Amino acid sequence: MYNAYMDLINIKNALDVPLHLLRYFYYVAKYQHFTKAADALNMTQPPLSRRIQQLEESLGVTLFHRTNREVTLTKAGEYLLEASTRMFQILDKDIDTVIRIHEGKSGIITLAFTGSTMPSLLPLILKKSRECYPDLLVHVRQLTTTQQIKALNNGSIDLGLLVPPVFDPSIETTLIRKEPYIICIPLMHPLAQETHIAISDLKNEPFVMAPESAGKGYYDAVMTLCEMANFRPKVMQTAQEQTTIVSLVAANFGIAIVPEATQYFHHPGVVYRYLTETVYNKTAIAWNRQHQLSDSRLLADLIVNEFTQLNPGNPTITD
Repeated sequence: MYNAYMDLINIKNALDVPLHLLRYFYYVAKYQHFTKAADALNMTQPPLSRRIQQLEESLGVTLFHRTNREVTLTKAGEYLLEASTRMFQILDKDIDTVIRIHEGKSGIITLAFTGSTMPSLLPLILKKSRECYPDLLVHVRQLTTTQQIKALNNGSIDLGLLVPPVFDPSIETTLIRKEPYIICIPLMHPLAQETHIAISDLKNEPFVMAPESAGKGYYDAVMTLCEMANFRPKVMQTAQEQTTIVSLVAANFGIAIVPEATQYFHHPGVVYRYLTETVYNKTAIAWNRQHQLSDSRLLADLIVNEFTQLNPGNPTITD
């Protein structure tokens, strides 16, 4: 009784034993036959016997009862078989996880997005990601295009959904969506009665818009639209987020030119109307060439393959 107890106590030293010795033990214990175990390990019987002897000497216990006809486990051997079986099951699972992380099928990444992608595009991306890679945890952060470029460079985000163009040579982008700009107007504004509005009709209107520092793509698109009608917008209020812009329009600070998807932000104080001229808001997936890892590459490829040129489909604008 005492010797068996001491044998079990000594098993704790197995953690200091080379893993390949435990693997050899596992096969001999499984087959209870040195020759069969050696065949399964693709080796000959004599070196396998020496490895088992080395293991027993390292642990200071006897693991097998040996006779000319059979090999059976001692009490210590039975315990080590249970322990090593659990260990190899966990190890095999962890190795599988390592491979999945390397392949990008498991892990944690941070995806940034602009406000215009939130109501229509971002939920679809997250849903598809969960369907295809359920072990891939995607954290999301709302950032302007300018903030995303900085975050991609300092490594605080892995991917960004932003408004191109991006002039930073370290950032690579792929266009995935374009949608027309529309007008967000206060509910009681005279132009709210129109179904389509010419940009020239906005010449004397106060504007609410995102500042240039938030992103060149959106800012330049609005300026281009106004230049088509030979005027510069009178910007009365600025805000970075689309929801804030819509709220300011509802409070009669002015009108706003916004991406089509913004109309998914329903507000009782505004209406949305299409322009007679068409200029597109573009959305791109972006990453840093030096920082991108396998999991973010996998998600980027999924986004490009599934959502390239996705358009909300000109949903009907309602009051």
